[in-house]
Amino acid sequence: MNNNTNRNSVQWQWMVATLAVALSTACVTFLFQGYHTGFWTGGTQQLRHSIHQMVHLQQHPSSAVPLSASQNPGCGNHSSVLKSSSPPPFYIPPNFSEFRRLAFSLTPVTDKVSAVTGNNGGHSYDSLYSKYFEGQGRRWQHLKILEIGLGCDMVYGPGASAQLWRKYLPNAVIWFAEFDSLCVEKYKQQLQTIDVQVVTGDQADNATLHSWVQLTGGKFDVIIDDGGHTNNQIYNSFQVLWYEALKGGGVYFIEDLQASRVPAYRGSGPVILDVIKDWIEALLNTVRFDYLVGLGKDKGIAQSLSTLYARYVAERKSSYVAKYNLPLGLKSIECAAEMCALVKCTSDDYLCPEGLALGAKLKM
Repeated sequence: MNNNTNRNSVQWQWMVATLAVALSTACVTFLFQGYHTGFWTGGTQQLRHSIHQMVHLQQHPSSAVPLSASQNPGCGNHSSVLKSSSPPPFYIPPNFSEFRRLAFSLTPVTDKVSAVTGNNGGHSYDSLYSKYFEGQGRRWQHLKILEIGLGCDMVYGPGASAQLWRKYLPNAVIWFAEFDSLCVEKYKQQLQTIDVQVVTGDQADNATLHSWVQLTGGKFDVIIDDGGHTNNQIYNSFQVLWYEALKGGGVYFIEDLQASRVPAYRGSGPVILDVIKDWIEALLNTVRFDYLVGLGKDKGIAQSLSTLYARYVAERKSSYVAKYNLPLGLKSIECAAEMCALVKCTSDDYLCPEGLALGAKLKM
């Protein structure tokens, strides 16, 4: 009797200790690593693993060895919770993307995602969307987003991405901009049902773009350009919406950049890939001239630093001349297959590159 009691006591001690460690690991993994797919998914995956371990120990108390990650695919490559876990990747892999999972749960499936075989002709935009929305729980925040392009010219009809954004960002205020006003009127009721608002017009027209800002109230956290894909449409839209509609700290996604050199999408404006390359060049060559001069004043060598900087700029100019100036407030650019994400500085970011890019101080 005493032996049984002791055995049961040891079993329960193992169970409680293992569950406590596993839950702690789940919290740390979920809150800080941002590896799993969203506010609920990450914790649920790890909790499921914890419960699975507890049952395993109850059935096999003598082993006292938790299940391996291979026995629990839901936890990815995480090793035993009683051992140090492996670092997660710095992005959300496809199998863990909530954006991707929700996209394939809807009909029709938006072309923002593609099947493993690629037979649905879609893209892999989930790689950036998952990273920006799932890593810090932004999915559940009260965001305001604008997407250009409702999909009226898609073979499966309009609204596929609208459905996805509503599922994916349940607390967001969602706006779309669409060229085809007749299509918008036709599907007005369906859009109202999922609480999506739409403005219409040509995204290449500056007057139209300004009217969109007025009608929507601007102040968007997220802007997505999945519109007509011509260079002048993308460039004109950015020049207005970046400055007038996107909040500081917001992000501007541009999809289908692979089309910018295709003749059918060439348009009349600058090739947007060349524009972005110039912006990246400017970011990479940003020199904190004001900081260097300030430091130089303390040492009495401000003039020498200024001369040195001028020579540096001259040498850079002789080897590369940028056609397109760095947009004010551009903090960073991150690109993946066929798309880029441009992040805007907050108003109090004293390290924002604006005005500090290559040659800016010398009025080049």
